[in-house]
Amino acid sequence: MKIAPLLIKITLLSLLLSPTFSGYAQKRKVTSCGYIIPPKQKKLITNFQSVYEASNIVKEMLNTINWQENFRLREQNGMQNAYATIINNARWIVYDNDFLEDIDAFTKTKWASISIMAHEVGHHYYNHVVSNTGSTIPKELEADAFSGYMMAMLGASKEQSVAAITAIASDRPSSTHPGKADRINAISQGWDQANA
Repeated sequence: MKIAPLLIKITLLSLLLSPTFSGYAQKRKVTSCGYIIPPKQKKLITNFQSVYEASNIVKEMLNTINWQENFRLREQNGMQNAYATIINNARWIVYDNDFLEDIDAFTKTKWASISIMAHEVGHHYYNHVVSNTGSTIPKELEADAFSGYMMAMLGASKEQSVAAITAIASDRPSSTHPGKADRINAISQGWDQANA
């Protein structure tokens, strides 16, 4: 029968031309941190509707581990990332709220953005930003494990804890960031440690 191969070709062609497949799989942009930028989605209500709400989440994280640190947060939309830094001897987390909201919508969980913020808190917790060496794979894995630990402490499931990295991390490592499998493993280990 010649109809079956033709039907298969038509099905494959329609899949390749579908907006969901072609818009995400073929036009993926990757940030300097190895994050695959998620496609724009209908927004969910997230915890980062303002700097004040983001600050409350970070304060909850610090209270959970009894760490008295004064973080400053800055929303900087358009950079499609989040990062920890020190500016004028003060600890900062700079984040793109639109990027975090897109990740929450794409993963269908509010925990995705929280896990990314916890990762950035982890960089400060382990003093990764004090040195001028920049990101390294060991530093990133340590911050990922911290994120997993923090997510468990805040009540997220393991699946919710790895949702962001599962969705947006690059499969391959770079010179500064580990690949997706290693990052998921580090987050899972942190989550397991909190539940031990």
